Amino acid sequence: MNKKYILNAIVIIGEICSGKSSVAKEISRQLGYTIISFGAYVNYLCEIKNIPPTRENKQNLGAQLVAENPIRFLKNATSYSTGDVDSPSVIFEGVRHLSILNSIREIAQEVMIIFLDYDFETRYSRYLSREKLEDSFQTRSYFEEKCSHLVESEIREMQSFSNLTVSSEDFDENIKAITQFLTTSY
Repeated sequence: MNKKYILNAIVIIGEICSGKSSVAKEISRQLGYTIISFGAYVNYLCEIKNIPPTRENKQNLGAQLVAENPIRFLKNATSYSTGDVDSPSVIFEGVRHLSILNSIREIAQEVMIIFLDYDFETRYSRYLSREKLEDSFQTRSYFEEKCSHLVESEIREMQSFSNLTVSSEDFDENIKAITQFLTTSY
């Protein structure tokens, strides 16, 4: 594929409950980029296919779509979020597969990868404080099981490709570091 559909792509990567959505929303608010959420797209597919939107079902459906055709999955998620495949500047939130990261590199002129790095206990604490229906079980063993799902297995490996890793417990400090990095990099 030779055509670059996207001018600037910010890729937010992190394990479950690392704050990907919160960071993407704030960066979008500050920089005006459109958020491409793979989770939102998979939720939509679950809805139209009448698949119960449990975390496991979404992880399995997303993995299946990525395995079948990562570029098509990427383009469909982009189109779902923006209404069009061609978008000047976007934030890809929730990248969990190397094949998707590589596909983003194929369709974007500039790619900046931000990795949110938090230990298990911090993420589990965030999990307990969330109010998502899919997290209503809220047991440590359930959280451990979801964190060890095959879909989550490539996330740590992708940290080595990141342009910036943030790990401060202070959300505002992370946002400041990310926006400073992005405004000086683009």
